[in-house]
Amino acid sequence: MLLRISDDQTIAIRNVYNQRKHVHIPGLLQKVTGTGEGFLVSDFNLHHPVWGGNEVTTIEPEAIELANGLDQAGMELLTTRGFRTYARGKCYAGEYSSTIDLTYASPSLVPFVREWQSPDVPGFDSDHRVIMTTLNLELNQVPCTYYIWKRADPDDPERVPSVVSQDMEMSEVKRLIAGAPTGKAAGPDLLTYEGMKMAQEELLPYLHHLFAACLKLGHHPAAFKQACTVMLRKAGKDDYEQPKSWRPVALLPCMGKLLEKIFTYRLKQLAVEHNLLPDVQFGTPGKCTTKALQYLLNNVYSAWTGKFRRLATIMGLDITGAYDRVERVKLMKILQDTGLPEWMLSFIWSFLTDRSTDMRLPGFTSPSFWVNMGIPQGSPLSPILFLFFSLPIVGAATEYTNPRVKIYPFAYVDDTYLLAVSNSYGDNCKALKECHDRIMEWADSVGVSFSPHKYHVMHFSPPKHSTNPSKLMPNIPGLEGKEPERSMKILGVEVDYKLN
Repeated sequence: MLLRISDDQTIAIRNVYNQRKHVHIPGLLQKVTGTGEGFLVSDFNLHHPVWGGNEVTTIEPEAIELANGLDQAGMELLTTRGFRTYARGKCYAGEYSSTIDLTYASPSLVPFVREWQSPDVPGFDSDHRVIMTTLNLELNQVPCTYYIWKRADPDDPERVPSVVSQDMEMSEVKRLIAGAPTGKAAGPDLLTYEGMKMAQEELLPYLHHLFAACLKLGHHPAAFKQACTVMLRKAGKDDYEQPKSWRPVALLPCMGKLLEKIFTYRLKQLAVEHNLLPDVQFGTPGKCTTKALQYLLNNVYSAWTGKFRRLATIMGLDITGAYDRVERVKLMKILQDTGLPEWMLSFIWSFLTDRSTDMRLPGFTSPSFWVNMGIPQGSPLSPILFLFFSLPIVGAATEYTNPRVKIYPFAYVDDTYLLAVSNSYGDNCKALKECHDRIMEWADSVGVSFSPHKYHVMHFSPPKHSTNPSKLMPNIPGLEGKEPERSMKILGVEVDYKLN
């Protein structure tokens, strides 16, 4: 029997029964020693002092040939010398007992032998003893494909079942309309949620038929991809002649947002059930900013209260125009690699392509124009799409290794933070810079821009820390001349450097 341990290691286990002493010993030795690594387990019916002990008086020529051949090959005897493995009449003492059941191992395998023993097995009725050899080996399981027959459709067994349902009930549409927020501005179709609630009895059959067809076909209708972008003044700006003093808000059709909510629910369900998003991304379903802050505080307090007190530094990153910077082809590649079903990929691609908007300023409305870039602001589907797109950000930080520094990344949608823990603030700053460089490599490859001049850095100071607050900063272009913060707003909560 051949036992494959890994791609480059195979162990041969040979079992020999020399019933009438007809085994050709030279041929056997050639086979046993030719593979390099292996075990020889046998009932040889041969007697020799090497395995039988000093009480052996009759030695067969074949036994001498076998003992010498195995010794020359370097094979080592695992059987305890003189241990009786056979007895006539099942009494393992006296002149009618002997050692004829042997276990040999190649020299390279002997260190992996944990134990050789002859256990008592209840109900085992034989004149030979049970021999058990236990090995310490790590086996690489060969991946196998198993058919899940219960998931097959009896009427169409060749059809691959979807991991998430494309079907929907009318009650789902009714529930979404009932729970839709009020007081929201209408999109370009001038239809509000209030109007849909008033006419829901008449609309429900049509909406259910439409939305169900969109899921089945993996299609997002063109009528739902027309937006109007309203420019709102940012508070506290001195010069409203500057474009950055205005905030664009995209108003989308309410019907389209209902369809996107239906699809988003299924995508979130798939992401949760199959762990498609990292644990440290707290914008995923079932998580929140509170859990993100708990994650931060737990790691800081763990650094302070360990056997050797360690120091922690946090840096908050800033992505410039996060949604607008999403490269759609790269996003689709990430979603495909993640394993989303084909109908979901079709729907998302339909949702992203051929979008248009008009621009509305006080006293001015532009003609409609195409916006084939990024992912749309204001859509219920956009946040989770950005979570998938930003997977490499958290991944690059998670994979960063440094024997002196531990990096704890965490994020809430596009708000990303890096927490460094080590024995010194200097090591923290150096590690944050190196980790940031890895993130920038990914960002440059996909066209995402960061704004280092908007980064915030804070050194957490443990209780009774004797030195003055450190003024060290990561050597990142854009942070020149800045000093560490005494307090930072992290996910809407003001956190100071002493965690007071």
